[in-house]
Amino acid sequence: MSKPNGLPEQNGMSGHNRLSFTDSRYWFPFMAAVLVMTALSCGSLRTVYDESLSVANMPLLLAIGSDAVVRFDERLFVVSQPNRGRLHIRRSVTVMNQEGRAHTRVIIPYNPYRIPRNFKGEVNDRNGKRVRTLRRSDIEDNALITQQLLYDDYRYKRMQLMHDEYPYTVTYSYTIDYNQLLNWPEWTPQPRGTSVEYAEFVLRVADGVHFRTRESHLETIGDEVRNRATIHSDIPPTVMTSDGLREYRWEIRNRFPIRTTRGGPGYAEMQPELRISGSDFEVDGYAGSLRTWEDFAGWYRRLYSENMELSGRDRELVREIAATSSDTLEIIRRLYRHVQEYTRYVNVSLGIGGWKPFPPTYVYENRHGECKALTHYLFVLLREAGIPSCPVLVQSLPGRSTVDPDFPENAFNHVFLAVPYRDSGADGPGNTSTKNICTDAHFRSGSFLWMEATSSTMPAGYAGRSNSDRYGLMVTEDGGGMVWIPGIGSDENRIARSGVFDLDENGNIRGSVNLLASGYPHESVRKAARFMNTREQRQFLDSRIAWPRSRIRDFEIHADSLLPDAGFAVQLEQSGFANRSGNRLFVTAPRTVFGHPRLPEEDRESEDVGSEQDAGSEHDTGQVFRLNMAYSTTDSLVFRLPEGFRVEALPEPWFLDTETASGRFEWRLDDTSQQPVIIMMKHISVRQKEFMDDELQQLRNVIQGLSQQVRRPLVLVRE
Repeated sequence: MSKPNGLPEQNGMSGHNRLSFTDSRYWFPFMAAVLVMTALSCGSLRTVYDESLSVANMPLLLAIGSDAVVRFDERLFVVSQPNRGRLHIRRSVTVMNQEGRAHTRVIIPYNPYRIPRNFKGEVNDRNGKRVRTLRRSDIEDNALITQQLLYDDYRYKRMQLMHDEYPYTVTYSYTIDYNQLLNWPEWTPQPRGTSVEYAEFVLRVADGVHFRTRESHLETIGDEVRNRATIHSDIPPTVMTSDGLREYRWEIRNRFPIRTTRGGPGYAEMQPELRISGSDFEVDGYAGSLRTWEDFAGWYRRLYSENMELSGRDRELVREIAATSSDTLEIIRRLYRHVQEYTRYVNVSLGIGGWKPFPPTYVYENRHGECKALTHYLFVLLREAGIPSCPVLVQSLPGRSTVDPDFPENAFNHVFLAVPYRDSGADGPGNTSTKNICTDAHFRSGSFLWMEATSSTMPAGYAGRSNSDRYGLMVTEDGGGMVWIPGIGSDENRIARSGVFDLDENGNIRGSVNLLASGYPHESVRKAARFMNTREQRQFLDSRIAWPRSRIRDFEIHADSLLPDAGFAVQLEQSGFANRSGNRLFVTAPRTVFGHPRLPEEDRESEDVGSEQDAGSEHDTGQVFRLNMAYSTTDSLVFRLPEGFRVEALPEPWFLDTETASGRFEWRLDDTSQQPVIIMMKHISVRQKEFMDDELQQLRNVIQGLSQQVRRPLVLVRE
């Protein structure tokens, strides 16, 4: 099978005619009928069969373990003039099963800067026979609307062709016109669950157009295969085209599905990927550069510095707060609370409004804004109070950020605020008495309060899980650059649970349990307290407690307004908590709320596996193992013994301490009071989130050791 070419294919004759005629009387009438019917049905001249798309012509090994096989993925991006480009896409996917259908779904976001055109598509059966073509009615056009979006000019096209007999092949082609080059196309030709027969990306640029690339697991034509991220700023072209454009080419061939196991570098880090970043761009008359991060910070600084005027009422508010408090931290909290209570998040992004924040007067008058507008509103309020702050562009998402500090590009989807701060007594936030702008001196100090202006619930100074443990671009008045937004360690990611229960002679319990979560684990509890109704809160607690045969009688969920803490108090009862056999009760430790992490190849049914602490991503065997967070949990549960029972067998205490994790489990008997009690003490501390092989074994020893101990029953016997 010959390699598909890298250019958009025009409709035409291909394949083989499977009919033959010995009598010329039938030939011309038949061909005329075929041509007329073909033109009426598809608007172009094509044969019914395309043998190149027959499954028989596909390397059969690629089908093993694949939901779909990418037969070819051809991209051609042409930049023939500055700040303009056109992307040609032609892609064919053979669907092997029902799960593979998702890989024939095409979703194309667009806006005035990125316009898709020229859609074509068809479905071929296993033999290459065309069974249907793409019609205009198959293409959906929808607005990118969410509950928190008022209006914008972002929309998307969606199309999906399917067939009812597997395997079948879907082929699409279309173009996208780029009317600005702040964002160049990126290429990830191998989605999860697929293999790839052939894929290529061709880039053609005019002289004077400069760019950089970041390549992972690709083959650069004329160069060696690279299996790690490699950044290039000056690549020699593969060939010079006849129209004077420089041409560059990347490809992959015969790639099998990427196999993953739980716990390490995510699929995005292992798949073939090409990212391209241009050096110069212009958006609605605002010229900028991505040659350095400082250049990009300067472009954004220009956008937000044009609208700095507060309303008269806001200036009066700042004066009132400053007059009633000399504590700078208190002023910061009160202004932040004003933004949280007075405004709400609504996405308004039209034209340059997708980047340029709306004026503070707009936010005051309308009482809403998106992340740029609300962050800028808080920025100007603090500035009026003489408190410096810096906008920080970040890729905000639950998983790992793809921002590379060595590769300047526009990879951001969010902005929040950093207030320079050093907790050193009366001075409070740095240099606030002499300068109310954020400078490079603040940037280099590296100590900040992080302010998430779009959140109506988070306390001041808390960045949040989706904004931290990643790089962000800090924008200062005289420069800017990449800054590391630190994550939270095990001392701050804490879960503490306590409870007191009455145990009856049949093994049932009745009592209360209290939980306090801090740091990342507290976020879901805070959201439940703020945004869920009573029924949803009860379902939330049922899923977090997850004790079999338990029933919640009453509950209360609360969140601290100043600290990243939240918790709940629950009155509950559970039947069959202890197993009864004759005159004995066998008591085992209850399941831990919020659980422990799952380790690679560990049985899902092992004790204390919880969804909240599942390992964050997946990796090949031998790679670094990664958790979502470092954390610690502590449990202290008290059970009053039923009358007439005493402890017959008390398990020995257990303790294991390693460099990366520690665990402790113990049953205690306290018979000093009139009614004896047994106390269950359980603790685990995971001190880091990334583990090499030997460190992973330490964590495994702690988790598995604790899991074994909690299964050992304490035995009560009737006297």
